[in-house]
Amino acid sequence: MAKSSPDTTTSVAGASCGVTNVTSQITASLSGFRYNSASKLYLQGVTVTNNGPALTGPVYLALDSLSAGATLSGAAGETTCAAPLGAPYVLVNDGLASGQTVTVRLQFSTTTGPPILYTPQFLNGAGQP
Repeated sequence: MAKSSPDTTTSVAGASCGVTNVTSQITASLSGFRYNSASKLYLQGVTVTNNGPALTGPVYLALDSLSAGATLSGAAGETTCAAPLGAPYVLVNDGLASGQTVTVRLQFSTTTGPPILYTPQFLNGAGQP
């Protein structure tokens, strides 16, 4: 289950990002890792459920405190305005209805091997995280 954070519009140095931390209304169920020897990547599924009101606009999964030596393959970028700063993130979905569940597939490379640890944080809004 994801850690809870208050729903707040996040910003850095007073600049509004247009992105809100919605982790408190999201449940994340993380599967175990599976190693793909062909791609040399570790694969993980994250099942995301919106337990609150509908979220319009993009919903992002940011990987806070990703293990040293681990890299999220195919990340959309790293958070530069919304906390957690410097966290790789992926697009979960373009909005989530109340009660909607989606699964996101993550792929990791690592120089240190498992375990790959992180804290999932969910961001919502039209701004750039």
